[in-house]
Amino acid sequence: MGKERGKKIIIRLKAEAKSLDEVVVMGKSEARKLREQAMPISVISMNQIQGTVNNVQDILAKTAGITVRATGGTGSTSRISVRGLEGKRIGLFIDGNPMNDNSDFIDINDIPVEMIDRIEIYKGVVPAKFGGSAVGGAVNIVIKEYPPKYLDVNYSYGSFNTHNASVVSKMNIAPKGIEFGLGGFYTYADNDYKMKSPFQEGLTITRDHDKFKKTVIGGSFKARKWWFDLVEFEPVFIHTYKDIQGIESNIRHAHSHSNAFIFANKMEKENFLLDGLDLDWQLGYIYTDYHFADTASHRTHWDGTHYPAVSEFGGEIGKWASLLTNEKHQLQHKLNLNYLVNENHSVNFNSLLKYAHANPRDGMKDKVIGYRTDFPSNMFSWVAGLNYDYRTSNDKFLNSFNVKYYYYSMKTRMASVLVKTAEDIDTHKNDFGISNALRYRITPSLMAKASFGYDVRLPSEEELLGDGYVIAPAGNLTPERNISVNIGMLFDLTGKASSNLQIELNGYYMHLKDMIRFTGGFLQSQYQNFGEMRTLGMEAE
Repeated sequence: MGKERGKKIIIRLKAEAKSLDEVVVMGKSEARKLREQAMPISVISMNQIQGTVNNVQDILAKTAGITVRATGGTGSTSRISVRGLEGKRIGLFIDGNPMNDNSDFIDINDIPVEMIDRIEIYKGVVPAKFGGSAVGGAVNIVIKEYPPKYLDVNYSYGSFNTHNASVVSKMNIAPKGIEFGLGGFYTYADNDYKMKSPFQEGLTITRDHDKFKKTVIGGSFKARKWWFDLVEFEPVFIHTYKDIQGIESNIRHAHSHSNAFIFANKMEKENFLLDGLDLDWQLGYIYTDYHFADTASHRTHWDGTHYPAVSEFGGEIGKWASLLTNEKHQLQHKLNLNYLVNENHSVNFNSLLKYAHANPRDGMKDKVIGYRTDFPSNMFSWVAGLNYDYRTSNDKFLNSFNVKYYYYSMKTRMASVLVKTAEDIDTHKNDFGISNALRYRITPSLMAKASFGYDVRLPSEEELLGDGYVIAPAGNLTPERNISVNIGMLFDLTGKASSNLQIELNGYYMHLKDMIRFTGGFLQSQYQNFGEMRTLGMEAE
């Protein structure tokens, strides 16, 4: 039998250009996915209004149901009101981290608009994943996620000699998945302007002692190829200087300055220990050093004439002079575990632990009064939430059920300016909260929403301990409690029509009890529990 010789076959492919029909890939933006949650929410994306607003306050003022009240010029504290509830009742978050207890060091208007990706405004029910305690609503500012290699520099100049500058730079080591970032911003304002006196008709006030400056410098180290999907370390330094802005009198010398050193660590891991379980772990340490000085030898009328100081040792505010120093150490741990059981069921557990040790000292005030009234304090709080989501396979129906546990303790000593004997305070309080929110998709563009919540807000550190100066401690405060109900409709053509039309209608009811309210006094003011508030309203956006 003869052998068959092998043959070599060569195949050559000839390139040929073909024109394909246009392919359009549709996906939901993060903002749109948030709007389709069960609870009522407004999402403002910065790329829609870039260059049309100056600060976060301008953005929030354009949102239905939201008002922002500033107490003065640049650098003054802003109070956010959501459906009539304001101040510390409204949670303020930056990238999901609660900031309410750090209002002396960071305000919503401090963050440059150029650094913000979007602002989420929650009305009524606050998502469990944020942790913390808030009633009636929350504002979450989401910072931009910059590309691996990036440089951005911004500067603006405005009225009253206001300067704003920000810098963000970023670089990566591609093969190792490591990124380094450095950025910061600077704000300065004279705040010199004229205004009509609210206390004397026909008098025009010239304000010329309202200077404000803030410097923020931060760094970032990210590793994306370690065992965790993301390991991040962020050191941040914040310096703030404020002249106290007077209204009733021309405050000429009183001022405050503070430093804050923040060290944060974050770790994320998908499929942590088992498939479908995602981990978000955050740990932060904050050291703050706050100083307040009020030792002027005299006070000044708006017409320029002088009159005696508030005490023999000086002072322009309150009833005595002050040289306050308050050092504070804070430790905060946040844990978020989200378990996706299947396409229909998911469970989320959130825990937020906070510890704070404060050591206020005011030798000048003690000299005026004759004895010590400020003492070291220790505060601990824990808010834990468990959330269960059920979603049908066609995404027609979504229900989100949540329970929360609140606990806080405080240990300190308190002495009134009227009573020399100091009282030991050792407070422990706990409470529970519950909420449920549902959403039903009537058509692809029309959905109905309903939510119910019983929420609790723990007293803040300032409310419990005072400010060491004009606000007296109030160690027996109880948490605020709020019942909220919301029923609404959302019509959304985003991505479906050229108009991108969105229409949302909501009707709501709220009942707030055990309100923590600021009450004035002849020598010192104080926060107290009294009164309740009912709100019934409708809004369209």
